[in-house]
Amino acid sequence: MGLTDKLDLLMKEKNIEGIPEIFFCALAQDDLIVIEKYIEGRSLEDYLQQRKFDVKEVLSIADSLCDILKDLHQGDQPVICRDLKAENVMLDMEGKPWLVDFDIARIYQEGKKRDTTLLGTAEYAAPEQFGFFQTDQRTDIYSLGILMNYMSVGMFPVEKMAEGRLGEIVR
Repeated sequence: MGLTDKLDLLMKEKNIEGIPEIFFCALAQDDLIVIEKYIEGRSLEDYLQQRKFDVKEVLSIADSLCDILKDLHQGDQPVICRDLKAENVMLDMEGKPWLVDFDIARIYQEGKKRDTTLLGTAEYAAPEQFGFFQTDQRTDIYSLGILMNYMSVGMFPVEKMAEGRLGEIVR
């Protein structure tokens, strides 16, 4: 059983609110088949192509994502998402955020010096995702800050920083 298989089984066991429930996962030849709950809605990226979010909306979505990340990050086998970005956050028909796409997620392993080559979306990636250090819970928190900035001003912090208190949080 490979690391991806173990991760999917762990995600099925964790059954975290805000992550689509995994109903079934199996290995067929060299392919992993995962059947999970369908989230009716649109990606956060789709919404952001039409409009930017105000600070209250940004903080509400970020708060929900923090709850999801807290559940992912705790326990004996913390899961690091490593690809938190607008395309991987779905808003359902009621506006509730769902974190999707765990293709490059990993189970944190204490004591490793590094764990990755360049993975994720460069604009959202924390420095350790460039292969120099091990990714951990801070990796996802870093990406959340980038996402908050992007939701607010439609740009990444290197292009334009959110102003006021939100900018302080992102920094």
